[in-house]
Amino acid sequence: MSSPASWKIHIDGAARGNPGPAAFAFIIQKEGAPALEEKGTLGTMTNNLAEYTALVRALERARELGAERLIVHSDSELLVKQMNGEYRVKNPDLRMLYDRARELGGQFKQVVIRHVPREQNSGADRLCNEALDEANPDKGERFAENYRSPRGQSTSNAIREKAISLRLQHPFHVQVNHQDHEGGNHGQADVGGGNADRLRRRLAPHPLVDQESHMAAIQNRNG
Repeated sequence: MSSPASWKIHIDGAARGNPGPAAFAFIIQKEGAPALEEKGTLGTMTNNLAEYTALVRALERARELGAERLIVHSDSELLVKQMNGEYRVKNPDLRMLYDRARELGGQFKQVVIRHVPREQNSGADRLCNEALDEANPDKGERFAENYRSPRGQSTSNAIREKAISLRLQHPFHVQVNHQDHEGGNHGQADVGGGNADRLRRRLAPHPLVDQESHMAAIQNRNG
């Protein structure tokens, strides 16, 4: 008897300002079933925290739906290398989410996490930007145009401070979309409640060398 086909998941997290207003999104695709899209805002946090939050939320949702085997696609090289054991996690906030993702991953028969270029993760990326723009429409695209360089990086410390000052002032918000293979909408629901800040608590630093600063420097150089 053949094993069930792996469900395909695309995840993304984004923070405008890094740290700044953040969002997560994921798309879960089971063979022969409509795609499930979810997105939500997270308040103010870093891009890496948003990426990990997307992974945790996607794994939790896949478990609820009864998935057994997953292939998770992410355009965050840092997250993929950390989850696959190539890089160690020192940042205490990331470590909490990393541990949660590992715990959830152990509840499936198989979880494969793969790095993909951003252009191959455009659906989840689109959902993240939609969540941010819908949550704060007056500062969505205008924020990106006025406070980020053409390559998408903050241009100065003053810009970073401006980004932090624009944190979202509303409860955690999730929007769920069900789509068929042609992209038709099968309905959506909004779910409120909770606060991402509750997820963030201090843990003892991991003793091994952290690669997050190194990856951030590479991302800044490469745009």
